[in-house]
Amino acid sequence: MTGAIREGLAADFLLVDLDRPEFTPSHDLMWELVRYGNRDQIDAVFTAGQLRLWQGWPVGWDARALLAEVREVTADAIARAPIQRVHKPSAEHRALGHFA
Repeated sequence: MTGAIREGLAADFLLVDLDRPEFTPSHDLMWELVRYGNRDQIDAVFTAGQLRLWQGWPVGWDARALLAEVREVTADAIARAPIQRVHKPSAEHRALGHFA
């Protein structure tokens, strides 16, 4: 740890739920966070002392609206792109009995 957390100071930090099997018991928390930690285990991200991400979603702007907009335009953009599909779509594979 470097510095301190107290009122009036700016800080960059993550709020992580350590009550997880990957971190219990912890013998080297920093290593375990890097090696076993997942994005879904980060409850909050703070930069310059301000909350930026809460439970996987940014604060201060509407990420769900952006994702909805992306979903609307991607199918057409992919259809128009000069992409050669190497594998059949998953529905065709299932129809051929490749998946149970």
